[in-house]
Amino acid sequence: MRFNQQGGVDDMNRAISLLREALTLRPPGNSSHDDTLNTLALALQTRYDKLDIGENPNEAIDLCRS
Repeated sequence: MRFNQQGGVDDMNRAISLLREALTLRPPGNSSHDDTLNTLALALQTRYDKLDIGENPNEAIDLCRS
């Protein structure tokens, strides 16, 4: 991700927004659902780890469990 190279918060937030949208287009049962879910969880975890803004990581944890 570009965020990892340049650290742009807007890039990370945009990526997360697009992944959430993609997830709605790939419901459970879709062949790409699990990959999209995993990528979203990783993006949320990365944002939490890198930004240190006190964001609660529960959404990323929940996505990893599902």
